Amino acid sequence: MVESCVGRPLFLVLGSACVGATRSKLSIRFHSKVSSVFSLRAMAKTTPSSSPSPPTPKKLRHDMELFGDVRVDNYYWFRDDSRSNPELLSYLHEENAYTDSVMSGKFSNLITARMVLNHTILLEMHQEQMYDMTGQNEAKHD
Repeated sequence: MVESCVGRPLFLVLGSACVGATRSKLSIRFHSKVSSVFSLRAMAKTTPSSSPSPPTPKKLRHDMELFGDVRVDNYYWFRDDSRSNPELLSYLHEENAYTDSVMSGKFSNLITARMVLNHTILLEMHQEQMYDMTGQNEAKHD
């Protein structure tokens, strides 16, 4: 993976991606074999028939006028700074339950497997000097 990025003035290697940057542009290349395997597994797990349907919020028309311009916000009822609207709270609980059901099991494990725990950052400096910084992400994910 590193060999495919050599020769660029500045590059960053994370997981299966090679990000190359120059002063005028930024280019990103992903290794298709790794990405396609993960994509196929994710699509196989989340077929529409096997996953529950997401909750649908209701639309309530709310007109806002400012300087003669009228804007319509159908989801203005979501704005509840006191967090006491029972309809909004029940909708948020439904959304959280849906997210928990979709993210449970193998799909959650797949996302966790795709996270980069060990990373290497290589920077090529002006005089052809290479600096290598290697570290571990110690974040714990439940």
